[in-house]
Amino acid sequence: MNLSELTQPELVDLIQKASAELADRMAQPEIERIPHQRPTVVMREPPAEDKAFVLRVKTMVSKGVYIKAAERRRVAAIAEDYPEWVKQQGLPTERGTSAWRDASEALHLYKPADEQ
Repeated sequence: MNLSELTQPELVDLIQKASAELADRMAQPEIERIPHQRPTVVMREPPAEDKAFVLRVKTMVSKGVYIKAAERRRVAAIAEDYPEWVKQQGLPTERGTSAWRDASEALHLYKPADEQ
């Protein structure tokens, strides 16, 4: 906007409107936006052998493979020491078949990456 091209009444009108806008903005409280801090979750991981076993079972569940009672018991035993990590994998921490059936249905919502 070239101010030198405005007539005197137009310039006065523009200054009055700008002053009114500035007064309105100064009357409003200033809002300072602070980003929400994501909570840091610390969880212990099982030893490499147990971790590999649980991840293999997770893959089997996601592919619809039946999980044997011995495998469910081993995952439950690992979950006794590392419950948060096992839950993070989407697997139940119980031995019962109903919890495993529910986990299987939940993991079937998305196909594994190697099947897409």
